Amino acid sequence: MKLKSRLWVLVFAILVIGTAHTQNRDASGHARPPGKHSTTEGRFRVSRYAIKLLAARPGIPEIAVAVSGGRGYNSVSVWNYETKKMLFALRFRDPVSCINYSAAGNFLIVSRSGGTVLLDPETGEVLKSPELPPSATLVLTGPSERTMVFYLPTGVLSYWNLETENETQRFDVPSDIQNPVLFGNNCFLAGFDSGGLLVLDAVTGLVLAREPEISKGSIFTENAESTRFYCVTDTGLGYEVYLMEISLSGILTTIARREFFLGEANRSEGLPGQKRRNSRPRPSIKLLPDSLHGLDSSGSSRSR
Repeated sequence: MKLKSRLWVLVFAILVIGTAHTQNRDASGHARPPGKHSTTEGRFRVSRYAIKLLAARPGIPEIAVAVSGGRGYNSVSVWNYETKKMLFALRFRDPVSCINYSAAGNFLIVSRSGGTVLLDPETGEVLKSPELPPSATLVLTGPSERTMVFYLPTGVLSYWNLETENETQRFDVPSDIQNPVLFGNNCFLAGFDSGGLLVLDAVTGLVLAREPEISKGSIFTENAESTRFYCVTDTGLGYEVYLMEISLSGILTTIARREFFLGEANRSEGLPGQKRRNSRPRPSIKLLPDSLHGLDSSGSSRSR
């Protein structure tokens, strides 16, 4: 796919589909199934409270949704988004910090301050597991589903073997990393802390590179194997999108940079005598002064 097309697809996803690690979450308690390109297509209400987190089960039309409401209401429910039927729902005393399915979707991971549990994805039954770290904001399994990695906001990257029920590795890393993402065959971790964008070596826990000019945002990966990723920041008037790549030697390179603005002129004015429709503004594009067709002319780099 050409670079310009990739950027368009990404921004379309952000502005229209509403993706994130918590994909298709909704403050009104509506869930939007993966692949729906309309703000209303396929939406259905799963709660009267705001959706905090959402995860899609690999290969199956099911989603897990975490919601939080007033007076300590915290729950996780699983839905079939084709039939719009709920499989189960569970209440928790403490807020959920992360939900995710295992690599093959054979169990659902729910992390909160009271601990991390593994659930049967069909029934919600708690599965046998070791005492796993609490309050994780990133939890993933390896392809075999026998190993797990946790990022804890206290500044810990922890690896576990579910068969031996032991922690196999533990690294001290920067604390309070926001929107952490593993990529590059789980070799790298990227996110944001008080110093801006940073990329870690997920195998050693070492900080490989930083980009302080990108202070906050969201990170999207091309695929699980790629060392490239998109960094998206909200400018208030639109979005700034960076296509970046980390090398095995720890050099962070900005491959492309574009700004997308919300164009008010594209709102539907309606016909005479009709009420104006409150349609969502479509993005317009403005090239940055130092770019040519979205490519940064210099190609900035940051080393470890």
